[in-house]
Amino acid sequence: MAPSRQMRIQHKVHEIDAALRLNGEYHLYRDEDSFAVLEGVRRMHQLSQLTVIEPPGRFGGEYVLRLVREPTGDDPQIEQ
Repeated sequence: MAPSRQMRIQHKVHEIDAALRLNGEYHLYRDEDSFAVLEGVRRMHQLSQLTVIEPPGRFGGEYVLRLVREPTGDDPQIEQ
């Protein structure tokens, strides 16, 4: 039995959340579920520095989601 639409959306939201936390950026293709997925990601990151760049036009393209991570003291790339 195929998963329900709601389960697919929840799975995609968690997949994007993990990718954002790891890489800081995710490209989401605009399809019939993308608006619901995008809203789920926005709810998860309400207080964070999430930016969403919407594709031009009404159809096709992809959203670019970027999560600005707060620097931590143990990050070797940050000079102190």
